[in-house]
Amino acid sequence: MYQCPGCGGNLRFDISTQDLSCMYCNEHFDPYSVTKEYDAVENDRFEVTKFSCTQCGGEIFTTDNEAAAFCSYCGASSILTERIINENCPNYIIPFKKTKEDCKKAYRRKMRKAFFTPRELRDSKNIDGFRGIYMPFWVYDMVQDGPMSLKAKRSHRRGDYIITDHYKVTGDMNSSLQVNTYDASKNFYDEISGALAPYDMKDKKEFTPSMLSGFYAESANVSEHLYEEDSRKFMKKVNGKKIRNQRPLRKYEMDSNLSGAGNSLPTPYAKKVDRAMFPVWFLSYKKNDRIAYAAINGQTGKVVADMPVDIKRYIFGSLLLMLPIFGLLNIFMTMKPGLVLSISILLLLMTLIIYNTELGMIYDKEHNVNDKGINSGRKDNGAKKVKITYSMGKTATILILSVFGLIFGGVFLMASPLMFVGIMLAIICIVIGLIKGKYKKLQLKKSGAVLYISAIVTAVTGFIMFVNPVADMWYYGGTIGVILTAIIIFIDIIRYYNRIAMRRLPQFDKMGGDDGAY
Repeated sequence: MYQCPGCGGNLRFDISTQDLSCMYCNEHFDPYSVTKEYDAVENDRFEVTKFSCTQCGGEIFTTDNEAAAFCSYCGASSILTERIINENCPNYIIPFKKTKEDCKKAYRRKMRKAFFTPRELRDSKNIDGFRGIYMPFWVYDMVQDGPMSLKAKRSHRRGDYIITDHYKVTGDMNSSLQVNTYDASKNFYDEISGALAPYDMKDKKEFTPSMLSGFYAESANVSEHLYEEDSRKFMKKVNGKKIRNQRPLRKYEMDSNLSGAGNSLPTPYAKKVDRAMFPVWFLSYKKNDRIAYAAINGQTGKVVADMPVDIKRYIFGSLLLMLPIFGLLNIFMTMKPGLVLSISILLLLMTLIIYNTELGMIYDKEHNVNDKGINSGRKDNGAKKVKITYSMGKTATILILSVFGLIFGGVFLMASPLMFVGIMLAIICIVIGLIKGKYKKLQLKKSGAVLYISAIVTAVTGFIMFVNPVADMWYYGGTIGVILTAIIIFIDIIRYYNRIAMRRLPQFDKMGGDDGAY
């Protein structure tokens, strides 16, 4: 805790004035003029209170003297150990620029467009729960210099011929770039930190521990070399675009990534890697053992939210949207029952394709396949990207459906004007087979009902189209069945999406600090 030199009261960092403000006498002080007795003279270490969990090993720290009631990582209580240590000072810090009220306004603006989110996320009590946390980042000073040689060409027409001239562009390259989009905490999801970027380095200041007063902070616990390759790729992409946009080169054709055969560019390297702290406002919404989050860039106010979908609101909204569409189609269009059923079959096919695609994305996100920070802390180096394949030999039911669909498609192709219906039915059966294969890889044993319903509806629809009954009620009944099946599939997609959106993010559960920071 930093004490007021005048009255001895608690000092908190005031975002609006960028000074330290006394909670009692309202005096303001320069953050660089206030230090603790035990802060290191050489200014490369500072004193903090670190809380450690004996059950999972999780650690958090604060410069204040509040006690932590439970572990932020595993939720365990009454087993936290507390000790005073010296933490490494970052090279610099970007102080909070956006206040808690600014964040609440930005969040409300975003929530106005999120019609299907649960009502609790709009609750004023929940919105008031923003907490300021300084997250650690590695900032790479990248350099790319040396000779370069690039291929270029330009074509022109001469009579009946197109003549292409080939050129070789040579020169020396000298470029530097600060890349600051990589967080140094394995508990902070890379997709969040990347979405919050960029931070404006013009606001960076020399670090002083007093700026942390009233906030929590995370420790840097991933290697500074973890994101060097990403930084190199990023710099190559940026410089490649700059080279192609140079005015003398705009009239020439060049490789889009400048990495093709015959092209030679110097390899970027990290001249220096700095440790920094950047401001982030967090808001969390807990339900059972899951948590939804919103994160706001404490400097720019950029909002990143990955929130769940309320299934009841989704169904209600879909019905509201369906009624006017049905009314307009009924007024301006006249469709035969067979065409209505055909369109509904196309809708079912599109829904199943979306479902098949989403299952692969769900696996990647739930297992953090692309998150280097989280995977760096695992002994097995994290989950690997799985290529999900389908084995027909182990799924006799789907094999029969696929064969039936292909035969049915052939019958329609030769004998019916609605040939595309048969083809769509065949594709639906094959997609169902692909989804079944993914179920096995993802261990989704409780979701087979969706596939069986889709298969049954597909078979019934095919039978209706094949028999071609006189009564329209058969076509409309099949259409209703297909649409209901599509809705059930979308509900299943939402269920899995919510499992990702409501993931466990223990670093957002922090106690202590100053929730009323201003």
